[in-house]
Amino acid sequence: MRNKIQYLIFTVLGLVLLSNCSGQKSTEVNVIMHLRPKFKIENIYSNIYLINFKVEKDYQVDKDVPIDANEEIITRLKNEFSNLSNLNVKYIKINYEDAGKNFDELVNDKEYWKEIKDIPDKENSIIYTGKIEFSNKDASGFFPHEVTNPQTGATRTVSVREDKIEVSLGVRIYIISAKTGEILYKESFKETATFTDETDVTLPMFYTLYDRFAPKMINTLIPYRIKGTRFLITP
Repeated sequence: MRNKIQYLIFTVLGLVLLSNCSGQKSTEVNVIMHLRPKFKIENIYSNIYLINFKVEKDYQVDKDVPIDANEEIITRLKNEFSNLSNLNVKYIKINYEDAGKNFDELVNDKEYWKEIKDIPDKENSIIYTGKIEFSNKDASGFFPHEVTNPQTGATRTVSVREDKIEVSLGVRIYIISAKTGEILYKESFKETATFTDETDVTLPMFYTLYDRFAPKMINTLIPYRIKGTRFLITP
């Protein structure tokens, strides 16, 4: 199996802020993390065929979520792979229901992937597909809160009822040989967050959660850079 280790190279771009924190100086710096591909494709394959992801939805609270999760993820992957590499990137949409198997069984069926007719150059092509699980559920309950007596200044912990919703987005990816149908690489990503119950919270949270691991999905095949900031504590 290919090397899965991500090498992080931190490049300091500049000092932005000096602050005093508990007697120590804190320096905020801009950094770039250079991520090397987890699965080597350069000089081995020339074509990536994105095939629609199988989507499983479970909306228990916010039931009307007008989003095509597959379309959103495929569009970003296609744009990033095309812009950041010299690979030929194409999208094929197939109907998994016609196969008569669930996706978890189908993904291990080598003959199924080998027989996809829309991939002419199987020798130099890989398939990038997977499964999306998007859900929301009730996470309401009693949560601890500290309250302070305004007269005595004493604090104590009380349980307060709060209405909350938990939104979860998980993606399992498979990189498959178009020639042999064999799974060459697979990885899973998942992000979950809980919010105070609000109307239509699930739709915007899809993008928030996806943005957290989208660079890692892209980085499975091509180099990727992530910009951010870090605080360095000095004596």
